Amino acid sequence: MILAQADSESANEKATSLSALIENTPFVWEGDNLSLSVSFGAYSFSGGEDAGEALQQADKAMYAQKQGRAAG
Repeated sequence: MILAQADSESANEKATSLSALIENTPFVWEGDNLSLSVSFGAYSFSGGEDAGEALQQADKAMYAQKQGRAAG
């Protein structure tokens, strides 16, 4: 997801909120309740960086968040 004109703090807040919503919303598939979770990474892109580099930084942030989640 791209949040235009969002700083890192507000992007993390939004991602955390959406993650909690997904985890707490029942998902039924063919009569079975499935648990869903999400990992996210936020990177503040000013527009001067290469888009590929920005995506790579967001990906790194997502994996760091995912590792922290597994450890906790």
